[in-house]
Amino acid sequence: MPKKAQAAMEFLMTYGWAILIVLVAVGALNYFGVLSLGMFLPNKCTFQSGINCIDFKWDDANQEIVMVIRNDIGYDMTSVGVGSIVGVGGDPDCDMPASEPSSLKNGEKGEFHFMCSSITSGKYKGDVTFGYSTEEGGLSHNILGAITLKIP
Repeated sequence: MPKKAQAAMEFLMTYGWAILIVLVAVGALNYFGVLSLGMFLPNKCTFQSGINCIDFKWDDANQEIVMVIRNDIGYDMTSVGVGSIVGVGGDPDCDMPASEPSSLKNGEKGEFHFMCSSITSGKYKGDVTFGYSTEEGGLSHNILGAITLKIP
C-alpha cells in the first residue's frame, strides 16, 4: 500500500473513532437524563388541513390543557367531539367534559378544555382524537391530531 493511502486511512480511522466515542457519550447522557434533549423540542399542536389549532396552553391552576380550534374546512360541522388525549402509554391522559361546543360554523373558533390528572411535569406528547359530522352529508369523520407542550 502506498504511504499516502496509509496516512489517509490512519487519519480517517482516528477521527472516526473519536466521533463515535463523542456520539456514544451524548447518547448515554441523554439516556440517563443528564442531558434531556426532549426539553428542547418546540411546543406544537397539529391537525389535518382544514382544522387549525389556533392556540393552546397548559393551565396549571385547573390541571388542564386548553385548545382553540378553528373550522377552516369550508362547511359547517355538527356533532363536534374532541374525545381524549392519549399519551405514550396508550391510556387516555386527559378527558374532555361534555360542556364543549357541539357545532362549529365555517371559520368559527371553539375552545376545548381537557381535564388532566395524571400528567407530570416535563415535556408531554399526546394524540388528540377529533370527530365531527357535516350538515350536508351527515357522515361522521374521525381524525387524529398531535400536541406537544412543556408542563412546568
